[in-house]
Amino acid sequence: MTINQNSCSEKSIVSLIDRLDAGIELPGGFLYAKTIEQGRLKEERTLNLYLRQCDDENPIMRATVFTGRAEFFKPWIELSHIQNRFILNGKTLVYIDSDLEIMVYHLLSEAISTGGKIFVEYGNDPETRIGLHAGVPAPATRIGYLLFQSGITGFGGFSCTGEMKKEKQTLQGAKAISCNTRNRHLNAIESQINSFLGSVPWKANSVIDRAMKRSQAILESIVPQKMAS
Repeated sequence: MTINQNSCSEKSIVSLIDRLDAGIELPGGFLYAKTIEQGRLKEERTLNLYLRQCDDENPIMRATVFTGRAEFFKPWIELSHIQNRFILNGKTLVYIDSDLEIMVYHLLSEAISTGGKIFVEYGNDPETRIGLHAGVPAPATRIGYLLFQSGITGFGGFSCTGEMKKEKQTLQGAKAISCNTRNRHLNAIESQINSFLGSVPWKANSVIDRAMKRSQAILESIVPQKMAS
């Protein structure tokens, strides 16, 4: 497989593709790309990711990866067709909130480097979908919080990427390109969360309650992050 490697970020994301091609041992099993297909763009690949345990395996998601184009277009990764539950070796495994899910986001965040983006389809994630539609700030939703913990600080809502021909429910996260940009991101998150916490009714549902707890945790982490920058 030959992919342009003109920048450090491109090399990093190409390295991720190579690692997934070979397979990565993670909590819950062996994660690997069963197939890697050429995308619509020459720098784009579609990886069908499977989790293997012993002699059994199951598809868990599709990752569309754009490796970047010199200094003009930063890399991005889109996750879709995420399987929340699946059966391996006769046992039901839950992907949501698992150590495996946490590790997947950390792997992706490390690979895209500064300025890169992650798009995560959340249509089959009720916690994130309900939260966003109820006005929960993106980083305080279930998926958004995992992205935030992995180093993502810039957040958007709906977006279309790659070869998608119709709009999907996709949460967008971006890694700051500089310390100043990161601080701007953190200031924006802080403002959004303070506004959200100030508007939540006393009697909220369980989704909002969990979002409030995440919001408090984010606020507590923002000050030391700014100082570290």
